[in-house]
Amino acid sequence: MLAGAALAAAGCAPAGEAEAFDGGDVVLLTLDTTRADHLGCYGYFRDTSPRLDELAEEAVLFERCLVPMATTLPTHTSMLTAVWPEEHGVLANLRRQTVYERDPSLVTLTELFAEAGYATGAFVSAFPLRREAGLANGFEVYDQPEDRQRSAEVTTNTALQWLDGVGDRPLFLWVHYFDPHSPYIPPAPYAKMFHKSPELSGWLEEREIGRVRRRQSRRKGRPVVAEEDTNLYDGEIAYMDHHVGRLLDALRERERWAGTVVAVVGDHGEGLNQHDEAGHGLVWDEQIRVPFLLRAPGLAAARRSDLVSVVDLSPTLLSLVGLPGSGPLFERASGLDLLSTDFEPRPLLAQTSDRKEQFGEEVIALTTPRWKYLDLGTEGEELYDLENDPHELVNLATERPEVLLELRAKAVGTVEAQRARRAGGEAREATDEERAALEELGYGGGGSDEEE
Repeated sequence: MLAGAALAAAGCAPAGEAEAFDGGDVVLLTLDTTRADHLGCYGYFRDTSPRLDELAEEAVLFERCLVPMATTLPTHTSMLTAVWPEEHGVLANLRRQTVYERDPSLVTLTELFAEAGYATGAFVSAFPLRREAGLANGFEVYDQPEDRQRSAEVTTNTALQWLDGVGDRPLFLWVHYFDPHSPYIPPAPYAKMFHKSPELSGWLEEREIGRVRRRQSRRKGRPVVAEEDTNLYDGEIAYMDHHVGRLLDALRERERWAGTVVAVVGDHGEGLNQHDEAGHGLVWDEQIRVPFLLRAPGLAAARRSDLVSVVDLSPTLLSLVGLPGSGPLFERASGLDLLSTDFEPRPLLAQTSDRKEQFGEEVIALTTPRWKYLDLGTEGEELYDLENDPHELVNLATERPEVLLELRAKAVGTVEAQRARRAGGEAREATDEERAALEELGYGGGGSDEEE
């Protein structure tokens, strides 16, 4: 790990001294709408992610990283503030005519790097993470698409231009990729890279994808096209992976690469017709389990199977580099340092977006190493044995009532504790531009049939 002696000084250095701190470059790559189980390094049968797979060979790979909400802005806010959505107050990208603003008293990871003298640059690929969404604080450069979204190629090109001019200052670079989000329209040759095959058919059948089990997709009138959607989705991932590779190549060419920390993490997955859901916003494993790779000097490559959360990202990065002045984030953080010898996995809560017009009642899920509990409101409760049923197909709520009762109590207590820790955060009326832009991306308000 980096700068071991500096850890003792975290939160104690005067502001004047912090400007000279250099604990190594930190690069954060966030992959929108990327299922962990569609990457080769997570065991996928297709070669969708050769460049990320290469990085995984020199990184800690977290096999069971979950997000607290399968929605872009709430999860990214949790990544950069180290608190749960109920704590920071951003509970949706858009809810009817309102957008959410986070608790302004929370400190972000970026603000701490900026105060320590780092060059800070963000390059985001879609409107949900626009500057006004609240994550631009601390960034010297916050570059966003002129339109609603942009491709991995364009975002990478822009990030590389900034990287070329940043000089020798230590940097914190955040690059966000949006390509796997629907609609799936990968460019050539990626649009025809993957085809129907016996392996794909078996993979879909194992997960009962395309078989209506409990409800129709919220995309009304849209037929289930599981194989076609999967092929195009995988093409989008392969395209994104290629341009992630370009960025990684440029980083490796820098003299500072030896001391560079790289974190790659997803913000949520995608239904792809599993559990009868095409998109995201719910709490099934395929929507809340994401890739998380962490590469750092002195950190041995490994695979970890314990439960971790994207809420743990910021504390882990800050501890890795020993950043001075980190106290304000740690004082409020619910996330944990995953590399600490004191780290202990805990049950993880996930919830649906606060879009009742889209999702109906709030659904919460509590995941433990073995069990997953779902509270569906008036639709009842469900319980899944993840060791024997990893795809959440067999509801054991009636067979294991003692487990159900225990996890119900934990889930209720967790939600109450998170809500009690919120100090601020409000919803404001969305502008016409915000509503139009988010609806175009499928985050519609009102009666939209698209996914949140």
